[in-house]
Amino acid sequence: MVLAIMYLISWKKKNISVKMLVKAVIAQFLIAVILVKVPAGRYVVSKVSDAVTSVINCGQDGLSFVFGSLADSTAAAGSVFAIQVLGNIVFLSALVSFLYYIGILGFVVKWIGKAVGKLMGTSEVESFVAVANMFLGQTDSPMPVAMVALVAAVNKLLGVCGISLQQVFSYVFAPFGFFLGLDPSEILLEGNLLGSKLVLNEFVAFQQLGGMISSMDYRTGMIFAISLCGFANFSSLGICVSGIAVLCPEKKSTLARLVFKAMLGGVAVSLISAMTVGLVTLC
Repeated sequence: MVLAIMYLISWKKKNISVKMLVKAVIAQFLIAVILVKVPAGRYVVSKVSDAVTSVINCGQDGLSFVFGSLADSTAAAGSVFAIQVLGNIVFLSALVSFLYYIGILGFVVKWIGKAVGKLMGTSEVESFVAVANMFLGQTDSPMPVAMVALVAAVNKLLGVCGISLQQVFSYVFAPFGFFLGLDPSEILLEGNLLGSKLVLNEFVAFQQLGGMISSMDYRTGMIFAISLCGFANFSSLGICVSGIAVLCPEKKSTLARLVFKAMLGGVAVSLISAMTVGLVTLC
């Protein structure tokens, strides 16, 4: 269903490679089986997750050393948003730059990109950019605070009618919860989280999910988490255009024309990944 929607809104449909699409779907399904069903795959994912958590904790230790209780969320006054979030972004950006400078990240991206290019039949540039985005994120993942303030204002207006923007999201995005294979009782919740992720950002959506995932079963929790992964949201549109336009100012108009469909493509990727994991866990 998601692929059909992407086909309908795409340009130059005759250039779509069915062979590449089929290989991508098969490869994604096989990777999902390895990471979800095979003990060795789960072990690797667990160790990678632990390593990433350790790196983030190092950044948190540095913030606590420099800013003290201002970076401690357990302190009486709570943590300061700008220090807690933006400080970690600065740390991770510096770490990524260092790994690129000494050649480690460039080596990893280059060879994984070559493997992806051989498998999918994509060009070296396309494969390199796709793999690099796994490590770099979108212009190093800034926090678009303005959209949060805008949604808060809309909630104030909708509150006059006794509803909230989150309730609107629940019904607008509920069909996607149905296609993900969720129970009817969870469809509205998934719609709410998808809407928050699309209109606000993934940080807000994951924060909401974090408070309820412990009460979900294993399969439902994975579907929810994977469907929220990615940087595809409205607040990212301006970040993409402004960030990439710095490198190629003459292409700014082209970027502005393509960025909305690129966002839809990013949303589709997350949904297809969640659907794939949902199918694998049923087997």
